[in-house]
Amino acid sequence: MEFVKKYWRRLLLAFTCLIATTVASLVIPKVLGQGIDTVLHSGQRSSLILAAVIIIGSSALRGLTAYGSRYLTEVVSQRVSYDIRNALYDHLQRLSFAYYDKAQTGQLMSRATVDIEAVRMFLGQGLLAILQTVLLMGGIAYLLVSADWMLALLTLAFMPVIAWRAITVSNRLRPVWLRVQQLIAALGTTLQESLMGIRVVKAFSRQPEESQKFTADARKLYDEQISAARLQAFNMPLMTFLLGLPTVLILWYGGRQVIAGSLTIGEVTQFVLYLGMLAMPIRRLGMVANMYSRL
Repeated sequence: MEFVKKYWRRLLLAFTCLIATTVASLVIPKVLGQGIDTVLHSGQRSSLILAAVIIIGSSALRGLTAYGSRYLTEVVSQRVSYDIRNALYDHLQRLSFAYYDKAQTGQLMSRATVDIEAVRMFLGQGLLAILQTVLLMGGIAYLLVSADWMLALLTLAFMPVIAWRAITVSNRLRPVWLRVQQLIAALGTTLQESLMGIRVVKAFSRQPEESQKFTADARKLYDEQISAARLQAFNMPLMTFLLGLPTVLILWYGGRQVIAGSLTIGEVTQFVLYLGMLAMPIRRLGMVANMYSRL
């Protein structure tokens, strides 16, 4: 955060664009639902044309502001990683000879490349995904409760379960990714030492032994990355499945309310569309959990 706060103006502008993107996104299902009800009840073509114009305008605004928020956060993440990299290198220049007697070159190279890149990815994409998910869920929850609080509760009942799953996976991935980062550093150290001493290796015909050492380190890294991939591969479909369950409840309860006259077809359509809007942010939560566990 010490490095990030230098660029607070750009972050504030990016956050403003993100709010505008969210508002424009929330307008579309609302207008579409109202347009369906208007056409079914009155059959006025002018109302349908007006709804279409509003949807096109909202989509255009959403595209422009989404570009602004994504571009600005990416600029900030690149600047921050640039500053951290330079600060780390300057710090390494001032360390004592005793430190370098104990430190491994591969470990230091991994810190300056892989670890800083993980920070950049989280700032550029993960932070934006978290903010967008919070804004979307808050806005959608408000609109759904305003339409029908009972159906809103049924629709949003699975959100805590999905959030709990994202946190659980992040906690399980964190030690795995920590081992991956350590193994990448160890692999870099093995490669660096082998290449620096290549003349000695060739002079004493030690190529098979060096290859075995490198293969053993690479195998450990492979096993840990497969463990992480297994967790991620199971988590994403599970979260998608959990998000699909409220759709059944909307059709069951919402359909009964339409028959009873408490809800309109357009309002039920809004529920389905708003739930669909949550699909991508929920999937991105899995990606964010993966990014955060790498920090």
